[in-house]
Amino acid sequence: MSIRYGYIHSGGSVCLPDERFFDRAFLPGITFKKSKQGLNVGLLQNKTARIITTAGDLNLKTYKGVYGSSGLVQLKNGILEYCGITSIESNFIGPLEIFNEADRLKALNDVADLAKDDTKALPIGIVADDSNP
Repeated sequence: MSIRYGYIHSGGSVCLPDERFFDRAFLPGITFKKSKQGLNVGLLQNKTARIITTAGDLNLKTYKGVYGSSGLVQLKNGILEYCGITSIESNFIGPLEIFNEADRLKALNDVADLAKDDTKALPIGIVADDSNP
């Protein structure tokens, strides 16, 4: 069984619906556990992730410089790496408020291309649909 979730992060923090998803999907004993010494052990080794951050009014320079990529850091370090995922790619799309229709279509196509590339990189025996028990 594998968990697939198309997560497009928006701006500076994790939104409530997304937070609820992570609270229900990333559970003790499934994605992490405590060792006998009381240390965290991530159970998702050899898994990959891609974080796509979108921003309405921020450009990448402001997101990194002023906000310290705070939402990305929360998701990457606080959830994914905590659970053992170390191969994490990230992309930034924005500022969306200045995008015209052609820009929006290009961004959507870029995300679709990333998804296709990511599924091509799946190990042999792993399929990109829910037919894998």
